[in-house]
Amino acid sequence: MFGRFYRLFRSILLLKDSPHAIALGTAVGLFIAWTPTVGLHMVLVLAAALLFRANKMAALISVYISNPFTILPMYWIDYKLGALVLDQKFTYEEMQAILHYSGWSGFWAAIWKLCVELAGPMWLGGLVLAFAHAIPGYYVTRWILERYRPDQCAGDQNQLAPVSTSVTTANSSTPSSVTE
Repeated sequence: MFGRFYRLFRSILLLKDSPHAIALGTAVGLFIAWTPTVGLHMVLVLAAALLFRANKMAALISVYISNPFTILPMYWIDYKLGALVLDQKFTYEEMQAILHYSGWSGFWAAIWKLCVELAGPMWLGGLVLAFAHAIPGYYVTRWILERYRPDQCAGDQNQLAPVSTSVTTANSSTPSSVTE
């Protein structure tokens, strides 16, 4: 698991953009990842990255901390934190009662309970956790980029420099072509 996290973070660090844009993209992705917006993550992260002029690739990479394997635990933590703050209790028996409805009125009552009454604590907890991850995520990513990326790129500067196709001779003011 840590190997996958390391590879994802390394791919963010290797992006070609300013440290601010990459760190902001990472923060946007981390923020959206913790919100209960499953199914809309990609659209929201791209829209937010465009709005804030953040690196879109960093945002897309970092939003994937929420994936099919982590989304349920993350949403459960969102809900539990929000319910704790709002002093709400929700039991397994209440969940069973909501999911065992009859007729259209029972269906709509179940939808209301799940999407409105339970969504409030989930959104509150999700926003708290979104800020709690996005703000440090921005500063940590930017700090790492500013501290370690210049050293890494300095050694590779000759490889990154464009190859010149013309040479100016010392005695002549006109360039002559070089062929290899």
